[in-house]
This record gives sequence, structure tokens and C-alpha cells, in this order.
Amino acid sequence: MSSLTIGLLVLALLLVVFWPRGRIRLDQVHRVSAEDLWRVAAPHPSRPNLMDAIERYEWRPWSDTEATIHYRGGRRARFRQALRPESMEGDQELIVLNERGEPAQRMLCRFAVRPDPGGARLVMDIAFERIGPLGPSLLLDSLLRPLLHLTVRAGIAGALRKAGAFDRYEAEHGPAQAAPSVLGMRLSWTALALAAIACGWWAWSFGPWLTLALVAGLVLHEAGHVAVMRAFGDRSSAFYFIPFLGGVAIGRMPHAQDWQHAAMVLGGPAAGLASALGAALLGWLLDEPFLLACGYFFALINLINMAPVPPLDGGQLTMLSLRPFLPEAALQRVGSGLIAVGLGIAAWRGDPILIGLFAVMLAFSLLRPTPAAQAAREALARRHAAGLVMITLGLVALLAGLMAVLAAETGFTGHARALVRGPFAG
Repeated sequence: MSSLTIGLLVLALLLVVFWPRGRIRLDQVHRVSAEDLWRVAAPHPSRPNLMDAIERYEWRPWSDTEATIHYRGGRRARFRQALRPESMEGDQELIVLNERGEPAQRMLCRFAVRPDPGGARLVMDIAFERIGPLGPSLLLDSLLRPLLHLTVRAGIAGALRKAGAFDRYEAEHGPAQAAPSVLGMRLSWTALALAAIACGWWAWSFGPWLTLALVAGLVLHEAGHVAVMRAFGDRSSAFYFIPFLGGVAIGRMPHAQDWQHAAMVLGGPAAGLASALGAALLGWLLDEPFLLACGYFFALINLINMAPVPPLDGGQLTMLSLRPFLPEAALQRVGSGLIAVGLGIAAWRGDPILIGLFAVMLAFSLLRPTPAAQAAREALARRHAAGLVMITLGLVALLAGLMAVLAAETGFTGHARALVRGPFAG
């Protein structure tokens, strides 16, 4: 199967998944009390705004039902709501304005908050209606509606964290149980299906032994991210395999400060370096070329991941290091430029999957304002940003140095042969 055919299949799958939907139902459980969740879901002029994505509510005089919402990045929307506090239900209407200030999209949301054994449940039925020209930013939003449950959960979780809702619930009910996972990988039907597709494709493309090395390297790398997130209290964090691409670690608790996010990002390549050193040491002790090749391969994939191109770890660390020195608008342009570099490299390699991925990310970066989670985080101090640069460069140097040591005898070709032949091949 050619790369072009694979790219077309992936494109067709993306079209099916991301085709704009007129109605979406969200059903989410948060580990807080129903009262705390209600106060976040139903804004009121007597309560402070805690949503990261919203700069402020401009309430009409003497009204607690109508307001203009000013979002971070400049977007505005007209807001109306009818609440039934006794039953914790409500209806909300958003008229989203385009870049010219014209009504572009109507969103009708009927929501309810209910007690749940795991905390409180928020159920939202949302209908979308186009009422005017959308503009590029709103058009991109319509394509990303299937991801709405992630952005809504992240926004509400951030507001609940600021309000202290998680701490109050934990003080009364005890700490949450960690989500079921193996080495940080989520155990769910969706996660297992993604893992099966990814491993099957890699085995068909590269053979079983190289696939084993790739899976081991990805698991250990992503487990490093998850370990740091859980150390910060996000016990629901886990990682998923992404077919054709690799893996991604996902948490539900947004980081309050950039140093926490930097630590989470560094956890992956640090675990990758440790796994490369461990495999190389075992290879030397057992005189096993396959383990030596695994050490070289683990170092290689982690070194590539340190390239300063978002959303790779190196790109995220670059953006975190630059943030104290640049205004948000300039930082976003730098991020777009780095993504464009990634797009150029993908085009030079002729990889349709990576071309599509970087093209979507570039469009998202150019058309969307600064992510709310990033805007709400406390940036690093400049001296700490300089320290992060030194740590990043140190990791890169260690990975490259280990590769140079391992390549001294057999070179890249020898390790590639060992990965294909497998262990104990003589």
C-alpha cells in the first residue's frame, strides 16, 4: 500500500470524524459537589468568572440573564440564560459574532447538573445553527466540534480547580482512585482499539521485532509524561496510541503554572533517556545486539521528539522558554512559524500523513487565538526559562551522545539490521 493511498484513507477517516455536526450531547462527571458544578455551569454577575477561555462577562444593567461575553483573543458573543436553580437545570443561548461583529452562529444549550456516585454529572444538549458568515476562525471551530467534549471538560475543570471544588470534595470523600491503566496506558475499548490498529499497522510495515522496539519506546516515553501528571494530582491522566503517528498523553487537570507543564513535558524524554540507557546497559552485559539496537532506537526517537517544532516535546519546551520574553501575539506567530518548518520538512520527505497533520495544526495556529489554558498559566520567570533551555539542551546532548557511543561500532545500518532480525539471532 503506497503512502499516497494511506494518506487518502487517513484523510477520508478525518472527514468522517470531523464533519460538522448540528447537534452534540455531552455527558461528563466531575469529582465535585453538584452545588459547585452548578455555580460554574450557570454564570451569575454576583460570582467571579473562573473560565480560562473567557476574559469577562459584560452583564446588562440589573440583569442576571443577559450579557456580552468577551473571550480571550477578541471573540465576542451575546449570551442569554433561563435558569431553574431548584432543579439545577437551565437553557442558554449564545449568538457568536464573527470578526466583523456580525451574528454568525447560534448555539442553544439545555443543561442539567445531577448528583452522581463519582461526584456530579453535567449533561448538555447543544444545537448549532449558522445565521451569518462564519469567517475562518468560526469555520475551523465547526470542524473541531467532535473535540468539544475535551475543551468543555478542560474549561470546566480549570474553573472548578480555581474555585477549590476538587479540594473540598476530596477533603470530604477522600482521594480519587486512579483510572484503570497499564504502564500509564488507558484501559478502555477505545484505547485498546487504537493500540490494536497502531500495532497492527506497524507490524505489517516494519516487522514484529522493530514494532516491539517502537511500542516499548513509546510506552516508556508516554509513561514518563503520565507519571509527572499523576505526581501533580491528575490521577485520571493516561496515554493513548495514535495510529500512524505514535502516542499522546492526556490529562484532565490544567496546569496552573508553566513550570508544571514544563516538568510534564520533560518527563517523556527523561524517561526515554533512561530507557535507552537501560536497554544499552543490558545489551552490553548480555552481549545482545538487539538490546543495543533498542537503546540506539529509543535514543533516536526521543532525540527526534526534541526538535523545536510544536506539538513535539521540543517545540513545547521552546514555546515555554520563549514565553517570558515575548508578548502572546508574537509568541503565537513564532509557534506558527515553527509548525510551518515542520510542514516544510514533511513536504520534503513526501509524507502525506505528516503533511496533513502539520497543515491542520498550522491552520489551527493561524486562525485560533492563544489557547485559553496557556493564557491562564503563570509564565516562567526569565531566569527559570534560561534554566529550562539548559535542561533541554542537556537532554539533547545526552541523547545524541548515547547514540554516538552506540553507533561507534556498528553504525546506524548495523542497529537497523539487529532491529529487523530480532533477539538471539546470532
